[in-house]
Amino acid sequence: GGPASRLRARGQRQRDPRGVSVRGHARTMGKPKKKRGNTEAEEKIEYSCFYCMRVFQDEKVLILHQKAKHFRCHLCSKKLSTAGGLVVHVQSVHKETVTAIPNAKEGRESTEFEIYGMEGVPEEYLPESYKRMRQRQKGGGSAGSA
Repeated sequence: GGPASRLRARGQRQRDPRGVSVRGHARTMGKPKKKRGNTEAEEKIEYSCFYCMRVFQDEKVLILHQKAKHFRCHLCSKKLSTAGGLVVHVQSVHKETVTAIPNAKEGRESTEFEIYGMEGVPEEYLPESYKRMRQRQKGGGSAGSA
């Protein structure tokens, strides 16, 4: 048949080359989404950037933000993972000194902290939801069990 025979009738399902019915590429590509159980016990965890205090729902996105906004070399645009990495890069490659983290709020521009996502953030700056989640992971529940 010609081109008309290749057209699908309305409502007819598309089939992949093996003849398996598909409903669009999302069903056949990547891992299936996991069902979330017991959502009432889940607490929204805040992942906030130590340097600019912007809040994220995912630590991976926070890390991408830090690399792009705070750990990017101002001379060659290379993205580094930590403030220490930025300092070493600029010193060794460009023979300059970084004294402050770019785009950081006043009082948070120090290069002394070794921060990657939420790791290395001083305890007093951690969001309460993050502290509770970390406490649960360590096995130290809030209620005392005697």
